Amino acid sequence: MRKSSVIMPVILLVAGLAGCYLRRTELATVFDSSGYPILYRPVTLALLGLSALAFLAALIFSIAVAAGFSARQDYKRAYKPSGLLYLLVFFVLGVALILFSLYYVLMVRASGAASLLSYIFAALAVLSGISFIVLAYGAYKGTRGNSPMVFAVFPVLFACLWLILLYKDHSTDPVLLRYGYQCLAIAASTLSFYYGAGLAYRKAAAGRTVFAHLLGIFFCAVVLFEDLLLPLRVFFLILMLAQFINAIVFIRNLARKS
Repeated sequence: MRKSSVIMPVILLVAGLAGCYLRRTELATVFDSSGYPILYRPVTLALLGLSALAFLAALIFSIAVAAGFSARQDYKRAYKPSGLLYLLVFFVLGVALILFSLYYVLMVRASGAASLLSYIFAALAVLSGISFIVLAYGAYKGTRGNSPMVFAVFPVLFACLWLILLYKDHSTDPVLLRYGYQCLAIAASTLSFYYGAGLAYRKAAAGRTVFAHLLGIFFCAVVLFEDLLLPLRVFFLILMLAQFINAIVFIRNLARKS
């Protein structure tokens, strides 16, 4: 699976970046003066078609993985990297997540939109940044112990609360097209981290983990340039890169079924 470990994540990443261009064009051109979308615009149909193709490609590949390969029944073995670069990248991603979490708090306080949920969201983002570093170190060193079982849960909680906040912010917005791709990006990331956390509890699901990783890469790339607070854009970028790297390492470490 060494060749496929790079090919499929790269394909989904490139497709996601193409989707990002389409999404940016869509947001700039398909809404009328009243804020409602003009239906059946070519850019909207093109993005829907690209999303369907990405979904289908991820699904077919994950079915092939589930049929022929099994995941290591341990987080540290499933994400065991081949070198120090994995640890360094996740250290940078973790620190960036922590710093932009603090920046997010400053921005929402300055705007007067701070709430208890926003503080909890920022706290979970900080814990997720710490988790990235701890989990990557554990995978790199192959250390024993239950630390992955504790830290693997925080990115899942972070993504879940983000989805709740997104729904809360748009609960009165009748135009799903305005925020639907953000929902898909966060939902895919939630599943991605959920199945990753399952490995920490020795609950491996090779096909579903690969499928969630690939979809998370695609949809997080699509929404990178939506009209969001800078920290939220950076969060999407961090989640995209984390899932891209984890997808490559996870697929590379799959074992062929006997």
